[in-house]
Amino acid sequence: MAAQHTPGPWFVADVPSCGISVIWREGDPSTQVCPLRWTDGLRPEVEARVLADARLIAAAPELLDALKRVLAGFEANAFSRNTDGDGDPAWAIKFFPHLKALADATVAIEHAEGR
Repeated sequence: MAAQHTPGPWFVADVPSCGISVIWREGDPSTQVCPLRWTDGLRPEVEARVLADARLIAAAPELLDALKRVLAGFEANAFSRNTDGDGDPAWAIKFFPHLKALADATVAIEHAEGR
């Protein structure tokens, strides 16, 4: 059986005095998910890359959840439409939860990219 990851959501906290960025479980500051070490005096582009890496790691649970829901939509054939059923509201009702998954995936990507 595969090990389970720390449940999300996760967030990034910088601790400049220690030269690290830490990924924490939201609402549980005692749960450190991943430290990323850096030191004072790094070139700004290196520090920016470390922070970008931290944001991507912190977004992992959100990205995983959204991707699983989008995949479920494809497996349920929710993204294809039989035009013979035009006017049938059942198609829209079936599609709506998967549309939400696509929107959540977009938000997760924005979080990962720091937007």
